[in-house]
Amino acid sequence: MPDDVFVIDFDGVLADTQMEVMSAGLNCAMEVWPDAFRDISTDEVMKGLVRVRPRLVKGYESMVMARMLAEDLGNVNVILECENWADSQSGVVSHVLDRYGNDADELEAVFEAWRRNRIENSFDDWITLNPLYDGIQSAVSDCQAPFYIASSKAGNRLIPLLNTLLGMEVDEDSPRVFSGLIPPNELKLEVLETVLQRPIAQGERTVLHFIDDRFETIEYIAQHGSAELLKKFVLYLAGWGYCTEDERQKARELGIRVLDLDEFCELLRFQIIMKVNDGCQETEEETLAHVYKKSE
Repeated sequence: MPDDVFVIDFDGVLADTQMEVMSAGLNCAMEVWPDAFRDISTDEVMKGLVRVRPRLVKGYESMVMARMLAEDLGNVNVILECENWADSQSGVVSHVLDRYGNDADELEAVFEAWRRNRIENSFDDWITLNPLYDGIQSAVSDCQAPFYIASSKAGNRLIPLLNTLLGMEVDEDSPRVFSGLIPPNELKLEVLETVLQRPIAQGERTVLHFIDDRFETIEYIAQHGSAELLKKFVLYLAGWGYCTEDERQKARELGIRVLDLDEFCELLRFQIIMKVNDGCQETEEETLAHVYKKSE
C-alpha cells in the first residue's frame, strides 16, 4: 500500500485557467449585451474579472460578472463581499439575471457554444490560455504517489488539458479523474468518500491529501466530512490559486494548511513539506522526525 495518496483540484491548483474562462465570459457578454460595453474599457473589465475569479462557480457566471463590471467597476467589491453569489434561487446571480431579463440556461448555452467553438477551431490557442503554474509539470512527473484529479471542469475540457499539459493518458471514464463536480462542495466531499473506500487508501500508514484553492469547499469538507474521512485526509488550501487573503487567513484560523506553490511541488515530489512558514505547519524538528519515522 502507498504511504500517500493525493486528490487534487485542477483550476487554480495545477493550471491557471482564469484567462480562458474570463475571456470567454467577456466575449459572450459583449455578444448578449452589446450596448452595455459601448462606453467602457474592456481591459478594465478584464482586470476586474481577474479579481473576482474566486467567486466563480459555473463558467457562464463570468458573463454576469462582466455585465456587472461594465455597469460599474466598483461592483468588484459587491461580487467579492457578497455572502451568497451563486445559489440558484436566492443568490446574486439569480437576482441580477431577473433584472436583465435573462435566464441561466440561456446564458450557459451561449457560453458553452462559444468555448466549444474556440476549442474546435483554435485548439492550440485554447491550450495556451490554460497554462500550468510554474514547476507543476516537473513536480507531477516526479510524483511517485498515486493521485486523482477532482475538478468542477467538464470532462470534455478537462481530459484534453490533462493529456496535453501533463501527459496523462486518460479519458472521461478513467477512475483517476472526477470531472463536472458542480456543486463543488457536496460533490467533492463525495469524491473524497469514494477515494477513502478504495483499496489504495486502506493501508494503516496511508495518508490522504486533498488540495483545492476554493476555501468554501475546504471549509465545507472540514465541517461535514465524516470522522473517518477527517482522520485520514489532510486538507490544504492552495494559496496561489483563486482565493483571497481573507480566505487564506480564515483557513489558517481553522487549522487548515495554506500552501504556497513551492510547498505544493515539494509535497508532490517528496510527500513532505520541509519549508515551514506558518503556524499550522510542523517545526523543522517535527518534520525531520516524521521523515525518519517513515523510513523505519
